[in-house]
Amino acid sequence: MASSEGHCQTPRGSIQSNTELNPGSKKINYKDQSLRVRRKALENTAGQRRSITPDKGGPQQKLENTHRMRPKESEQFVGYSVKHVTERLIEGSVAGFEYSPMAAAQLSRQLADDIKNEITELGCKRYKIVCLVYICEKKEQGMRMTSRCLWDTASDNVVTVAVEKPDFVINANIFGVYFD
Repeated sequence: MASSEGHCQTPRGSIQSNTELNPGSKKINYKDQSLRVRRKALENTAGQRRSITPDKGGPQQKLENTHRMRPKESEQFVGYSVKHVTERLIEGSVAGFEYSPMAAAQLSRQLADDIKNEITELGCKRYKIVCLVYICEKKEQGMRMTSRCLWDTASDNVVTVAVEKPDFVINANIFGVYFD
């Protein structure tokens, strides 16, 4: 087969690069470029850390590491205050609630977000807050929940709140794990 002017035919299975087709073109090494970009990003953020909760609508606040091993007394995850806030939010949310699987899924997500936001406002800085909310319909069945965690008992804590209504049960587990 003969090739026409301007077209390049290659045998089946062989691939020609852009530099082979156009000898004057510049070859770009994408691996070196991506490493350069990564190094520059790491150099710009060396010694800095993102804030725990991002600002809404603005840039995230950058904090330097403090290497603090224990939280300040005013910033601790206090179980009784977390339990009080959680009970208040659950009781306020379930007033007039009738169980349906779709509504329960939506309510559990909303409750988990609300609980995390309220706990963060309590002043639990530098804590990773994990909130699990389960809403189960009561139909004469049993339910067991377990969890395992590896943590520092001096600074980390867990709070469990269970609210039972005639048609459903809500169980909220809130874990507060200190980190720097």
